[in-house]
Amino acid sequence: MEKYLEIVVSAGFVQIDDSVYILTDASRDFLREYGDFRERYVKVQKLNDESSSEYETMVRSFEK
Repeated sequence: MEKYLEIVVSAGFVQIDDSVYILTDASRDFLREYGDFRERYVKVQKLNDESSSEYETMVRSFEK
């Protein structure tokens, strides 16, 4: 756990004040952008899955 804490502190995502861990503006920006990216990724993945299924259906219908 300490390894990951060192990584996020050195990246500027978390500041340590006494025993309190504080998220920085950089971490908030990253988390917001990651959330936006994840939402787009899920939509694209769903579209890809639907397209693949549709393609497989079309191929099967022409193989008969």
